[in-house]
Amino acid sequence: MLSKLKAKAAQSLSDGLPWLLLIGAVLVYALVTFLIDDTVKIKPFLQGIASSILGGGVFAVILKTIQFWGVFKEELIKLLFEAKYLENRVDLPEYWTKVTMVLFKDKFPKINKQITNDVKETYLPTSSVQYYDNNKHYITIKLIDPEEEIVEVEQTSKFTIIPVDQKEFKHKFKNTIVCGTKDRIEKFELLKFKVNDKDTVPEKCTEQTENRLITTYDVTLKDKSGYTIEMVVRKQYSLKYDRIVGQINSYIRNNYSVTFHLTGVNANFLEVGTLKTFQTNTSNESFIVKEYNGIIYPKQGYLSIIHKN
Repeated sequence: MLSKLKAKAAQSLSDGLPWLLLIGAVLVYALVTFLIDDTVKIKPFLQGIASSILGGGVFAVILKTIQFWGVFKEELIKLLFEAKYLENRVDLPEYWTKVTMVLFKDKFPKINKQITNDVKETYLPTSSVQYYDNNKHYITIKLIDPEEEIVEVEQTSKFTIIPVDQKEFKHKFKNTIVCGTKDRIEKFELLKFKVNDKDTVPEKCTEQTENRLITTYDVTLKDKSGYTIEMVVRKQYSLKYDRIVGQINSYIRNNYSVTFHLTGVNANFLEVGTLKTFQTNTSNESFIVKEYNGIIYPKQGYLSIIHKN
């Protein structure tokens, strides 16, 4: 304890010494100049000593000031760029935009604003969801009416939604089937829906337009750092009007696999905008397994074009 007090006292004395010298030199110089008569022979000598001390004190103060500004600069950099300080900024999106524009300015001087906006709005999570993790999809497609090319599609999907925080939010799922204009044979059924292994009944809404069957269902999520979703849906429609099975992302997805079981049909697999290719684990007339290890961004995904054999 005593050694710490001594060290602290020594540091305080070291920090205050330049100011003591400066104040002392000013006082000595003033006393010599105004209180000692010019006839005193040692007056110039005393003034010289005072001037030397004064100059040394000013120099020491300048050095201390520079040292202080160095420490201040380090702390200011921390304040501006360390994560724990950035988290407290209320203008973080605007701040990020400014930094990104500076980063892109030299390389894209004419279009940096558009690039910055697209990156922020399209590729960064700005809603309640950060991303979907470990996406696994199993799709069975069976031709049940060769003449009308009607297929039955059953899809099992499992993935984990990683939210921005644990606040309550509603999450929407949507499916669209392209229909014919006459006989309406299109069907959509939700057979199972689980959240974290618990059966859940989402809010369902069906909209029938002239050539679309649109089904949406909302589920309320809250109080968890992740929500594992498991769902099974069954669809029926004609390949004459809708040959596409696929997924174009609304959210970022990390790691993705899709397995096709095909009966009476074949599938042509196409990547849409992905940064790398899906790996083919298995591919034959009735069984296809595709995997993507990495990030699939919004507006990216895959399409499979289905044809009758």
